[in-house]
Amino acid sequence: MENQDSTETVGPPTPGGSYEFSDEDNALFKGLALRMSSLGFFLLVLAALDMPALLRAEGRAVVVAILYTVTGAWSFYTAYSVRSIVGTEGSDIPHLLSALKSLRHLLTLAVVLVVILLALAAKGLLVTVINRVF
Repeated sequence: MENQDSTETVGPPTPGGSYEFSDEDNALFKGLALRMSSLGFFLLVLAALDMPALLRAEGRAVVVAILYTVTGAWSFYTAYSVRSIVGTEGSDIPHLLSALKSLRHLLTLAVVLVVILLALAAKGLLVTVINRVF
């Protein structure tokens, strides 16, 4: 008996020779787009909740609100690219590549932010240690 892989995700090529993902793949992309849109929505809500501090021009709140807004909007944009994979025919690969590029930029931003936060935390810890020692 021949062993067949039941998890194969390759869909049939369309008549124009372009690639189309299977219905199962499209369900995966729909779920991913929904979660990315949800993340974007919640980040924008967090930015809006920071509005009172933002209006008082508290420096830290301004930076946080801007980061929430940029990251939330970027998540929406990336979700749109992922959703386009499902909603179009004959353009799955270009939409996938666009989504991956956008996601790469979003994750790069996240890594930079985490490094900045770690540096600030390390600085705070160092200042605390120095103040206690001296």
